[in-house]
Amino acid sequence: MNMIVRLLAGLTLWAAAFSLIYAMEGAACALEWHQLSFGPLNAARTLLVGLWILSLLALAYLSWSFWPRARMGGTLDRVAFGAALAGLAAAAYTGMPTATLSLCL
Repeated sequence: MNMIVRLLAGLTLWAAAFSLIYAMEGAACALEWHQLSFGPLNAARTLLVGLWILSLLALAYLSWSFWPRARMGGTLDRVAFGAALAGLAAAAYTGMPTATLSLCL
């Protein structure tokens, strides 16, 4: 993988996941998916939490795959690993409202 791609991958993946999750929240509210329930969860929350978990798994895998190069590589490899970890932390923090706050106010 090209170094510039590795440097941008973590934060770009976070930005794409953030955009997708909150775009789907708007669509789910417009289509009133929050009124369709599956046991204790509704369709909108199930979709949003699923997308959030998927983005966390993708960013965790990305960070894990960058770790060997960061240990043995140069400064840019360590920066790429740090950016992937920053993307993972940002996804965990900015996606948390989909699981904890009420939807479609």
